[in-house]
Amino acid sequence: MAADSFDLMPATVTVAEAQDFQVGYQKFDHPVIARQIDLIRKTFPDVDTTGRAYCRVEQRRQGHPWHFDTGTNGHMTWCYVTGRVLLSDPDSDFEGGGYYFRHDPTTAIFGYLDLVFYTSADNEHFVASHSGERRVLLMFLERQP
Repeated sequence: MAADSFDLMPATVTVAEAQDFQVGYQKFDHPVIARQIDLIRKTFPDVDTTGRAYCRVEQRRQGHPWHFDTGTNGHMTWCYVTGRVLLSDPDSDFEGGGYYFRHDPTTAIFGYLDLVFYTSADNEHFVASHSGERRVLLMFLERQP
């Protein structure tokens, strides 16, 4: 995968599975999350979930300013690959909340129920603010030593 690019695998989570997730930290052994990690490993076989890696379901109305997932202040330099799945339907659950990459800052990525993943240090992005209920599963993965 080239810098400034991402992969999207459609419909990796069902509506029922998405509805079961609550906001907060999650475990990598959750069957739905484990399935996402297996899919990411088809492109990045060296991702690791045993060290500092973590995943959570987030609902952040104010969005996120432009950043890399290695941390604005370098606090997550270990982050190798980021994965995300939008768990809320943008057609009915919320307004706004687009996910934008620096290489194409005018195209909003939603990817409802789709796995979107990319190299964390190469893909600057931001999330627009939203109204309503927008939940997203975020996975921050290390590289195996």
